[in-house]
Amino acid sequence: NNGGGGGTLQLQWKDRRTKTVVNTIPVYANEDATFERVETGRDGDRVYLLQSGSENRHFFWMQDKDAGPDEDLCVKVNLYLSDHGEAASAAV
Repeated sequence: NNGGGGGTLQLQWKDRRTKTVVNTIPVYANEDATFERVETGRDGDRVYLLQSGSENRHFFWMQDKDAGPDEDLCVKVNLYLSDHGEAASAAV
């Protein structure tokens, strides 16, 4: 579901210190993409999984010391994955 937006969403993961793009992941409008926390069984781990389509899986380890924004970030990423038009508006 692309919520009225179409095409491909380019999710870019950036190095927080240098602001350079480390990885670009295309997410297509017809894929049911999700971003969710993965339990590792270890205290303090903050691992997230981006899954799009049936075979595309990307794991991300949160490195900021403050875990407070994690839930809001997860909600926003899922909004943008499901509504490419909203993602385009946010990227401006």
